[in-house]
Amino acid sequence: MLRRAAAGETVLLNAAPHFAAPVLALFFPWHGGGGCVLFAPMNLNDSFGSGVNQSYLINDSGDILVHSNFEVIRSAVNAANQDFIRYIWNNPERNAQTLYTDEEGVRYFGAFTKLNTAGAVVITSVEYDKVFEGIAATTRRNIYLTGAVLSISIIFIWFFSKSISIPLKTLAAAAHEIESGAFDIKLKPRGHDEIGVLTASFQRMCKALGVFGRFTNRDIAARAMRGEIKPGGSPKHTTIFFSDIRGFTATSENFTNTFGHEASDRIVHWLNEYFTKMIECVERTGGVVDKFIGDAIMAHWGAASTTGSTRKDTYNCIASALMMRRVLIRMNKGRKKSDPANPRIRIGCGINTGIVTAGQIGSDVRMEYTVTGDPVNLASRVESLNKTFGTDILITEDTWKLVRKKFITEEMPSVRVKGKEKPVRIFAVVNFAKKQKGPKSLNKIRRILGIKAPDILKVNVNADEKKHTIIGKGYR
Repeated sequence: MLRRAAAGETVLLNAAPHFAAPVLALFFPWHGGGGCVLFAPMNLNDSFGSGVNQSYLINDSGDILVHSNFEVIRSAVNAANQDFIRYIWNNPERNAQTLYTDEEGVRYFGAFTKLNTAGAVVITSVEYDKVFEGIAATTRRNIYLTGAVLSISIIFIWFFSKSISIPLKTLAAAAHEIESGAFDIKLKPRGHDEIGVLTASFQRMCKALGVFGRFTNRDIAARAMRGEIKPGGSPKHTTIFFSDIRGFTATSENFTNTFGHEASDRIVHWLNEYFTKMIECVERTGGVVDKFIGDAIMAHWGAASTTGSTRKDTYNCIASALMMRRVLIRMNKGRKKSDPANPRIRIGCGINTGIVTAGQIGSDVRMEYTVTGDPVNLASRVESLNKTFGTDILITEDTWKLVRKKFITEEMPSVRVKGKEKPVRIFAVVNFAKKQKGPKSLNKIRRILGIKAPDILKVNVNADEKKHTIIGKGYR
């Protein structure tokens, strides 16, 4: 080394293996020869202390001169064969940094500075993963924070959307129910926001429709809303039903005489209870109540609503009339015969089947769906014959032909009706044909209902309305 120093070189060597302590030997030119200085780089070792990064000093031969780990110095470790060291020597730059991978496959971020003395190089390296560990940790924290904020936002949005979607779904379901004819819907506004205001408005509309539905047929109104009932008329093979309370005029007078100014309210209450039960019978069999005419009910099967079979519609109409009979028998059992506040009710029913004109009739201001035609008139006239014949359910021949095997009937004397060339055959309905229990004859029905069998030939049905003429001297 002295010869190299004498030749003008400055050489820095690791003397620690010889002194068992961190010692560097510096050889340098001196007065035509070479000189040597030994010194301990304690401050450098402390400065190159270990941590996240690792710094060390090498000479031009690759010997590690300064390192935080004394064992590396004492062992005289040489790094000349490392790829990164060769990269440094081959790099013309005095300062540079790069990524490299060591012999064990660990990636490092390395930086170096070449000194002007003895070809020494200061090297600092840090593991790539440790360099970006803080960044990765920050990134993870940001991801977690973003996820938490996003989750909270999603939950908030979900609850907020539910606060909107649930009331809207409720309103949509209510609208669907209204479309099907159910107007009595109870909706409770949630809050005072726009949805709450809308719900309250919808509730008021439901209440108004509920009131409206009491003044018209709900099924007809619902079908009209759905566009199932078109403007104009159309022919329909329909079974028409009329019923009337026997002795209603005398009953009304009795209410008036007994209760005075309270009579009207009592009569309406009495009628409404009766109508409620009768309407249930009509609707349970698929019929439609057309209108109330005083104490009379007009209904039809097969016009606005039909099973698709005239025979089935006719059967349902008569079944409804028989159901009314049973309901009235039960209602009258709880009533005293002489009770002026709640008198017993007996009715007469007239049923006819034929082709009618069905449609919306009225004006631009008020319109109703109804049926018109000769079959309707005949059904009304047949109903009025119940009092004459001492019956409660009468059907015409056209109706009887469709269902004669389904019901027990008894033919009454034929009737000549005004406007009809031929006499009309009339049948009294006794019961279902296949029903095991119950009356099997008209006489039994009269005893159950308390109807006195009339002497038909002595009754002048033309005295009042001149609508009927009874022909023949007996039953067929």
